[in-house]
Amino acid sequence: MREIEFRAMEVASAGLSCLLAALARLPSSEPLRQEILRAGSHSLYLLHFGDGCRIVGAVLHGKPRQELPQFRSLPKPRGRPRRSPNTQQLDLFGGHGL
Repeated sequence: MREIEFRAMEVASAGLSCLLAALARLPSSEPLRQEILRAGSHSLYLLHFGDGCRIVGAVLHGKPRQELPQFRSLPKPRGRPRRSPNTQQLDLFGGHGL
């Protein structure tokens, strides 16, 4: 489906615009694999290169006029803050390997 079809059918989604932008940056000849994971009335479409490590992106959606599950944030740690190592967030939609 295209993004406009999601809106027209009132399908809530997470990650769709990022996935479409990542796909637009890839050459059309790039072979991709799609995995579909379902849980109840929600589906996750995952696109990857098939090499076991490089993910292009993913989109989570439900049925028309159905809300997505609520995403809970992790509880804040109590006590004295600890120093954490310098880490960078992984960009799943950048099309770069790990």
